[in-house]
Amino acid sequence: MAKVLSFPDYRSFLRAELSERLSRNGGYSLRAFARDLEVAPSLLSSILSSTRPLTAVTAAQISDKLGMTGSEVEYLSTLVQFEREKTPGLRAMLQDRLRGLSRNVDREDMELDTFQAIVEWYHIPILVLVDIPGLLMNASAIANKLGITPLQAEAACDRLTRLGMLVKNPDGDWSRKSDNMHFGTELPNKALRHYHQRLLEKAAKALDEQLPADRYVGSETIAFHVSRMPRVRATIEKFRQELMQSATRPVAGDAPSNEVYQMGIAFFRVSKALERGHA
Repeated sequence: MAKVLSFPDYRSFLRAELSERLSRNGGYSLRAFARDLEVAPSLLSSILSSTRPLTAVTAAQISDKLGMTGSEVEYLSTLVQFEREKTPGLRAMLQDRLRGLSRNVDREDMELDTFQAIVEWYHIPILVLVDIPGLLMNASAIANKLGITPLQAEAACDRLTRLGMLVKNPDGDWSRKSDNMHFGTELPNKALRHYHQRLLEKAAKALDEQLPADRYVGSETIAFHVSRMPRVRATIEKFRQELMQSATRPVAGDAPSNEVYQMGIAFFRVSKALERGHA
């Protein structure tokens, strides 16, 4: 479950919680989330889309249904009060309370955000979409371009904003905060495995959905000894760098970027490993 103490507003928290449930269960939906929270789907949709505020009563109910206790319940309640409060002095007091409640969880939840940003394949493509001229960087346009739901796009952009990679503009669109897209946390192997598995699934899907002119897929099968692996790694890295330069640096006459592509290189064993001592 997403941890409310790391979120700057309750909508980001609810979108992240829904996004995580969607990633665990492809058949899950906003209606199912509303059912689990015991609120009307139309009300939950309005809250998530910022057309209606979350009330104290509904916040207490959501806290109960999500199993929150102690400081989490108080934090969600304070977020609701903070959004409604207009008096500068009282807003400052509520903001101090929020900081105090969340002080000891920042690092843990930043690592969780980083984990989720790697687990779900569409986070990095969202950062790359910024480089496409004329593309509106709002949840609807992002969702349409990547084939995800607007709620997933919104939750992903919220997460990338918390990680310092995106910034939300006054017009509601997002832009990349810097060209540095390095996730500076030691990521669990589980997250990396899941990320590459999802990309391989996308590659398999592309074989059915994309014309040969729009993609390149090839493979070679060779006899090999593992002692040559360092040389192969160096060759692949050199090729990767050269391809990235060729693909991302336009020359005279090139049209501007209009799509996001993914390059994946896999070099792995297809035969059964020999028993030790027989290599």
